[in-house]
Amino acid sequence: MERKGDVMDISRYAVTILGKDRPGIIAAITKVLYEKGGNIEDSSMTILEGEFAMILIVAFSGGLEGEELSRAFHSVEAEMGLRVFVKPLSEEELIREEIPDARPYTLSIFGGDRPGIVYRITSILAERGINITDMETKILEGDKGPLYAMVLEVDVPPSVDMDDLNRRLKATAEEMGIEVSIQPIEIYRL
Repeated sequence: MERKGDVMDISRYAVTILGKDRPGIIAAITKVLYEKGGNIEDSSMTILEGEFAMILIVAFSGGLEGEELSRAFHSVEAEMGLRVFVKPLSEEELIREEIPDARPYTLSIFGGDRPGIVYRITSILAERGINITDMETKILEGDKGPLYAMVLEVDVPPSVDMDDLNRRLKATAEEMGIEVSIQPIEIYRL
């Protein structure tokens, strides 16, 4: 318990887990974190074509060393065929620089699979200072071959001309034979 005037030593880490998907991975990983006194502050997990991928931001009070945390995962890595990476985080690394007055949008892309879709679309966004906050892609089976689907959540700075952005996205989509749409995300405040 922290008393007034005391400063509690808190260590934060990004923990990344990769390996062949199988039941029990999350339970095994979180058991180690629980036993070491960790608190999961943020996490994301997915399975990509049979490969498990997860990243967590974990806080430990009492100043747990990164080497100790890495060693704690050795048995889980060996038993489950995983790779676990532990990265210490400074306070500065935990602060996400937000674009002032940015507007959130969803960008959807769909069409025949071909190399360069992600690069071409994300380059247009990067040129305009648009930050991608989430991205998911899938290859789907279609009647005429594989179809590529991509959904992005982005933060658009107020300085971006949305008509110009739409024109550029549509022109690139037409060149590549894909469809693109961008829609604002409605934010509800409690």
